[in-house]
Amino acid sequence: MASPTAVCLRQVLHQLHEKEESNKKLTQEVDKLQLKFGVVRHQMGLLYEEFGTERHTWMEERGAFKEENALLEEKIQSLRIKLEEYEGHLKAITDG
Repeated sequence: MASPTAVCLRQVLHQLHEKEESNKKLTQEVDKLQLKFGVVRHQMGLLYEEFGTERHTWMEERGAFKEENALLEEKIQSLRIKLEEYEGHLKAITDG
């Protein structure tokens, strides 16, 4: 029969082996998660860059639409003035 010290030593060695295997699996899992995190971080950077580009384009288009809107408002005002003048001339002609 084995001595109690030898049995205890075998149990401790077995537990040590199990802990080493557990640590090895956890280390591998951490490595996988780090790779996934790196991919996600890269994708997030690409999305942020795309967002910035689209936002810049949108701001340029918005500015162009504002300028066009201002020009159209000026044209409307000009046409209103001409219409008032034509109505004044028409009234003068009809009232004679």
